Amino acid sequence: MPEDELETERVAYGGSDVLVVPIHDVRDDLGELLTHALLRGREKRERPLVAVVLDLRGNGGGSTDGAIDALGLFLPGAPLFPMKRRDGSLETDRAPEPPVVDRWEGPVAAFVDSETASAAEMIAGALAAYHRGVTVGTTTFGKGCAQEYLDDDAQVGVLRLTTLLYALPDGSAVQRLGLTPHVRFPFALPGTKEREAMIPRAPPSWRGPDVRDVRMIARADIGPLVSAWPSHTGTVGPCKDPAVCDALRTLGGHGQVKRAASRTK
Repeated sequence: MPEDELETERVAYGGSDVLVVPIHDVRDDLGELLTHALLRGREKRERPLVAVVLDLRGNGGGSTDGAIDALGLFLPGAPLFPMKRRDGSLETDRAPEPPVVDRWEGPVAAFVDSETASAAEMIAGALAAYHRGVTVGTTTFGKGCAQEYLDDDAQVGVLRLTTLLYALPDGSAVQRLGLTPHVRFPFALPGTKEREAMIPRAPPSWRGPDVRDVRMIARADIGPLVSAWPSHTGTVGPCKDPAVCDALRTLGGHGQVKRAASRTK
């Protein structure tokens, strides 16, 4: 596999397969990389592909543009994150509308943990806010801001300048709070689990306006945006990472996970 492509794993799930896509960081070209990964994953196999997992564990974030482009595959054209800049102005980005053949309209889930942060939280949080996908794991890091790092004139440290705060599409705050997953699963992490709220002088939490497209929310009851997660009927795996299989068993045991709240706590 070329170095610039995302690794994927098809996992047996009932009589079908789930495509697991580990995403270790959010690059500027994540939308393109994820498009190729989904197209490869949908190539005809012995078992049909019924769902996609975006494995965002340990993903510290990266490019906001990369997160927004990736979300276009699941939420084409959707208004996304309200952003509050230093001067108090608000702006909202919108997901792109990729060709229909590139989109994934089936069930999707995001695996998250305490190291899932920033642009990775954007991806999982937007899927949740639109009732498009279910989150599985533990409360995330809680970095709901963008920052620049500048050397100070005295050359004794680094100045961390917050340029904006963002909220989820439904207005839920991320900064200092993180995302509360729909399905709790104890992904194990070694060492101290630092979170944004523990960092001295971290920016305050900010709740924004609800910018969701009401037509897309209305469709969540009847259209492809709900995409309830399928049951595994007792068969999952094997998986390269046993925790992935365990999390899928937990998720599949919840039956239809739909319209769960995206609100953070």
